[in-house]
Amino acid sequence: MLPFVLNRSLSHSKLSVKSQPFNLLSGRRKNSGTIQNKNKDPSFERGNQHKTSLNNESIPPQIKIEHKEEREIQIDGKGEREGEKKGEKTFEKKQKLNQFLNDSSLFSNDPQKKAIIDRMIRVNHAGELGAQTIYEGQMRVFKGTPLESTIQEMSDQEKKHLQWFEDLLSERRVRPTVLNPIWGVVGHAIGAGSALLGKEPAMALTVAVEEVISEHYKEQLRELDKFEYSISEEDIQLKKFVQEAHDDEMEHRDIGLHHGAEQTPLYSAFTGAIKAGTRAAIWLSSRV
Repeated sequence: MLPFVLNRSLSHSKLSVKSQPFNLLSGRRKNSGTIQNKNKDPSFERGNQHKTSLNNESIPPQIKIEHKEEREIQIDGKGEREGEKKGEKTFEKKQKLNQFLNDSSLFSNDPQKKAIIDRMIRVNHAGELGAQTIYEGQMRVFKGTPLESTIQEMSDQEKKHLQWFEDLLSERRVRPTVLNPIWGVVGHAIGAGSALLGKEPAMALTVAVEEVISEHYKEQLRELDKFEYSISEEDIQLKKFVQEAHDDEMEHRDIGLHHGAEQTPLYSAFTGAIKAGTRAAIWLSSRV
């Protein structure tokens, strides 16, 4: 009886081994389907479940969260790098714009040309400021008189000139003269003082100042013509302003002569002194 039982047990074990090849993933033997074992081992089922979960690439929720956080950190890092790149590009664009402004045809690589044009704009701005304040001083005295409308018209033209050169100071980064506050006070004083002396002295002041300024503008036009080899749209605009201002100043001179400027006592001495002071103001304004 005992040999029979042992023989039967061994034969059953051989059948089990043949029917269940070893599975490397689960670490257990797999049922091939030819011989089914009705009494399945629970550990064998757990092994199959584990294999199925690996085949489906399922990841526990905790690991999923960790992976998600890692991806978010990577995305944030990428966003920061992209933001830094955008900032660098913006900075580079600003540098290129500044380089373009400094190297444009107006500012040119010719330091002499830049210095001359800067000086022109600076002194023209100062001259138009002084002329406007002269007419404002005269207007205070001649207000309500027949001469008021004439002086007002000339004053309006000077305001237009002043605005031109004020805009050029800003656009072309030119430093204005530090003497502008002084010229404002002096202009009001000599304008009002000449008007208090009478209509003829006031007109003589206009003639003297406008003659010097118109000569100054004519000299600037000749100077700009020397740069014809490097002319630009900005240079053409500047020449247009200077030419129109010159023509208006000549018109003001003629108005002064028409209103009896030459009838002023000691006309030559009076106008000579005014012209000398105007030339000195031009020289100082172009350099200080």
